[in-house]
Amino acid sequence: MGRYINIPPSILGTLRKLKEQGYRVDSLPPNGDVLQYMMVNKGRNIPAYSKNEIDDYVKTAAPILVPEEQYKKWFYSELSKENQDLVISKQGAPPGNIMVWEKQGKKYIVLPRLQFGNILLAPQPSIGFLDDSLFIKSKGSLPPSHNFLAFYWWLQKEYKADAFLHYGAYGDDVHLPGKELFLSKDDFPDIIMGKVPNIYIWPMETIGIAMLAKRRTYAVIVDHLVAPILPAQFSVDYANLVDAIHYFNESSIPDLKENYRKSITLQINKLKFQDMLGVNLKEGRLITDEEIIQVSNFLNYMSIQSTPQGMHVFGEAPPDSSIVPYIAYIMLYNTDFYEKLKSRGIIDGDFNTAASSEKVLSLLRKLIDGTGTSQDALSEALEKEIKFARLVKKNLLASGESENTGLLKALSGKYVSPGPGGTPLSNPDALPTGRNMYGISTNNIPTKEAFEVGKKLLDQTLQDYRKQHGDYPHRVSFSLTGMAPFSDMGVMEAQIFYLLGMKPQWNEGGKIVGVEAIPHKELGRPRIDPLVSVNGIYLKNFPNLVEFLDVAIQMASSIQEDSNYVRLAKEEIKKQILVNGIDSTQGVEKMAGTRIFGTEAGESSARLVWLIPRSGSWNKQEELGDVWMKSRSYTYGKDQWSQQNELLYLYVLMGREVIISNWGNSLYGPLTNHHYSEETGGLALATELLSKKQPEIVIQDLRNKKNPNAQQLKDVLDAELLSTGFNKEWMQSQMKEGYQGGTQFMQIADNLFQWKSVNTTAISESIWKRMYSIYLNDEFKLSINQWSNTNNPYAHQEMIAVMLEADRKGYWNATQEEKNTMVKIYAESITKYGFNTGPYSGGNQYLDNTVTNQLKKMGELSLLNKYKMEIENNHSPKIEAPNKKVDK
Repeated sequence: MGRYINIPPSILGTLRKLKEQGYRVDSLPPNGDVLQYMMVNKGRNIPAYSKNEIDDYVKTAAPILVPEEQYKKWFYSELSKENQDLVISKQGAPPGNIMVWEKQGKKYIVLPRLQFGNILLAPQPSIGFLDDSLFIKSKGSLPPSHNFLAFYWWLQKEYKADAFLHYGAYGDDVHLPGKELFLSKDDFPDIIMGKVPNIYIWPMETIGIAMLAKRRTYAVIVDHLVAPILPAQFSVDYANLVDAIHYFNESSIPDLKENYRKSITLQINKLKFQDMLGVNLKEGRLITDEEIIQVSNFLNYMSIQSTPQGMHVFGEAPPDSSIVPYIAYIMLYNTDFYEKLKSRGIIDGDFNTAASSEKVLSLLRKLIDGTGTSQDALSEALEKEIKFARLVKKNLLASGESENTGLLKALSGKYVSPGPGGTPLSNPDALPTGRNMYGISTNNIPTKEAFEVGKKLLDQTLQDYRKQHGDYPHRVSFSLTGMAPFSDMGVMEAQIFYLLGMKPQWNEGGKIVGVEAIPHKELGRPRIDPLVSVNGIYLKNFPNLVEFLDVAIQMASSIQEDSNYVRLAKEEIKKQILVNGIDSTQGVEKMAGTRIFGTEAGESSARLVWLIPRSGSWNKQEELGDVWMKSRSYTYGKDQWSQQNELLYLYVLMGREVIISNWGNSLYGPLTNHHYSEETGGLALATELLSKKQPEIVIQDLRNKKNPNAQQLKDVLDAELLSTGFNKEWMQSQMKEGYQGGTQFMQIADNLFQWKSVNTTAISESIWKRMYSIYLNDEFKLSINQWSNTNNPYAHQEMIAVMLEADRKGYWNATQEEKNTMVKIYAESITKYGFNTGPYSGGNQYLDNTVTNQLKKMGELSLLNKYKMEIENNHSPKIEAPNKKVDK
């Protein structure tokens, strides 16, 4: 699954382009739907818990079969003894149990594939995470499965591939165990790549991991456009409430003001998203002035939300209908276009609304096309903006062919032109796509400009906390994931320095060469104790920043001031170290001042993103917290790198009052990117389990560099949900994408579940009720159940599985009618279309018990028998082949 890229038509377009260039490409399907059908039926991985399906699959799909004896020869000749032992300790003796088929006493590793002449199309095998929860929960590095190793060795040695072309966001190859930099023959990424050139089709905004692909898999990047990002559109009810609040604020007549108060109260009580507004008016009372301000603030935040429209197809320009609206929104982020229109009375101050208004779009079309406007003075005043708009249009339209050109050059061994990354909103210079993406110099982060932005945002966060609690927080955590600095140039890092009352020292070229303390009088507040949580992506991309942050923390902890919370925390931890006799090669002083913790060197994730969806394999939050502690308790700093110390981490983690994370990507956010729930949510969960108190989570919204702001987690999640998963326009745009659109719907449910699992207050029960109403009860009248059955019944099955599991775990209290409906749709889908197991449904005995018991209560005995037979047999998918019309 790519990041808002529709994979089947993209791959088909690439295959056709290769055929045009003289590559031997045979027997192509007529359209993307047929290719998707072939991928589902013959080109899919089968998890280890689907034992019965593998026999069916081998008989019907004609996969590659690697004999056990052959694989063992590769295993023992290609891997060092240390790596052999590591794989066996986690994955079992070769050939393992993932995608292994046995016939007449002989075992084979099964490799799915589709063959089109000389082009082999295959899914990257599972590395084991989704198949075994014990594997996820285990300590230490998680090596690739035997199936994964067999796949790449077979491509190198038997198929003799001329090139690897990895298609989609990124694969597990990037995150395999091994050094962060300068890989050797015993690092797993090097082992699987061998000497085969590696080309990666890559989303333009995912800069951080692209740099890892270059360093760890020797990849040449060919970046691609993302789906057009446009201002989110909301219902008439929302607009009417905004108007009522505006009139309330403008009115100076008491009686009229009270009438508007009654109207606002009435409208809120009718809204489907009223719980998201943070007020409860169900007792029959009228809304207060303070609550109107609260609602207004949330609605204002909603008004600046964006929504990806549909998906991109590699090698194609955006549709004509979206070009001008897209340019209008890009201009909001990058020019003074709207300020100039306002100064001339053409629009009011609501620039986000203006960016999607027909008035502005019509004007912009005329300006871009040069058809003129009656206001010649306006054209002259907007000369710079018009040039910008025309360039953006040219580059958007050129991107489709540029992507194909970049890929063909890479496959021919030619030079692929470099280019920066980022969305068109954050960095229009990233257009046109089809280039070999590069990053930035990490020696300048944070820049002086980012430091000033970080100071402003941190001051806002600290003052908000002080206003609510009467004091500054003493202990603040930061969640750093290694992606943001490529776009915001270090705003989060700036906040860490400033929290400590420290700042970087820059030389004349902007490079950071040291750290200095801000005098207490100038700082005007206490130095506050940080915890810096870093994942493997951050460690691989910014090791120099880790060292500078550690230096700043150690320096701040030694400053003798009464209100230095860093020093006070260090003294408390020193006592615990001495009492408990914790060993440290760095000495007690250095150890007590350590505040940077992350994954083991070479690892990338906290593993929660794999464990939480295996919802049948864990019962309590403490199990999730334990996985977090095991995987994120490695210390980092100037003189220490990847030394695990769980007891020290416990002392540092205890009592954290605030967690700060950031959001700088207009395509994905804290709700729609599950790494937020894993990283920020996992950190919050571990803190809560230790401290018996939930920390406050603040999201720094950095999407619009003109107006960065700090928001509470719940407001961010609610606003993003109303912009995407609960937004009719977004749903319709995804429904046009067929099978892949259904996957997007399922991922909304998955991400809601993941957040609720780590933070009990993040997702209210009413959200699950609304999820049911929209996706099962068809609130928007989109015939969503029929559409799902036609396009992607398996994603629909998995979405219902998520909702049933959420009910079982007490995340919401479904009514009997809601349970009956979910169970019946789920069971009927499985009996009709087969059981294409996902992480929530596959091997989940708890879910199976829920379904069977509910069917018995409903008296649906015939359906129950069919369901049980399908689950037990677990045969291949049973969807019908789509029509054969040819995509042009």
